[in-house]
Amino acid sequence: MTPSDMLANWPGWEHKTADELIACPAWAMSVRWGDAETRLRFSKEAPRDVIGLRIAFDGEEHFLGLGNRETFPDLNALWTEKKRLPDALVLALVEKECGDLLQMLENAVRAQLTVIGLADPAGRADARGFEVTDAKGRILAFFSMTVSPLVKEIFGDVAHIDTAHPTIRALEMPAVAEYASFLLGGDEAAEIAPGDCLLLPEADGPAAGKWLPQGVPADGRFHVVADAPGTLTFGALADGVLPSVPPPERLALVRDGKTLAVGSFCRLGIQPAFAVEEVL
Repeated sequence: MTPSDMLANWPGWEHKTADELIACPAWAMSVRWGDAETRLRFSKEAPRDVIGLRIAFDGEEHFLGLGNRETFPDLNALWTEKKRLPDALVLALVEKECGDLLQMLENAVRAQLTVIGLADPAGRADARGFEVTDAKGRILAFFSMTVSPLVKEIFGDVAHIDTAHPTIRALEMPAVAEYASFLLGGDEAAEIAPGDCLLLPEADGPAAGKWLPQGVPADGRFHVVADAPGTLTFGALADGVLPSVPPPERLALVRDGKTLAVGSFCRLGIQPAFAVEEVL
């Protein structure tokens, strides 16, 4: 299972809406900038000093506000004069220098992008800020763009969440520490009573016990588990490096989702055991 698949099935993430996903600070779409792998992210603020463009995705009109970056050297050199330049010259410079940006947006939205002409940036408070960063974190492009339901549907996908982001790696889920599991006949199970001790040879040694991230399986077996759940982080599960299972203390006997007895860890001589205190 990939980290993205794991996140898609993480508690609380299965039914997140597109709005919730694109509002996540870990949202980062992998995109191509020419031949390079880059990331498209929302920025905290939209650029104010922009060249406004009217563009369309499959005929649906949008506003695109290009911020000044050294990535576009000719535009950068003429930036302070842009309002005095002929529209045709500005559009020609955009076509000449911004091909990678426009192609990236076309691929990201999965719709044909058409440049209609220049647009007045005034009054486009509904446009969201974006930035494109390279592998070293350098900002290649800083721009604003309107985000319609068409764009939200494409962008609001859990596949575009950066699973290496600290906020994602810190996500927690409950997990059960298991120390033993076994089969018992019907008569043996019915005879369990307070004061009994169930031997747990599996619970001895420094590597005793394991985590059950999905909870105790309903497999017909009797499971001796910690009476209180622990937690595992997304980062630990994604890395496959789980924390040590805590030493057994308060225990429960569970079968097919039902807790049958509770008690504590003890020893009979040198043998680890589950001292049954209460049968439920």
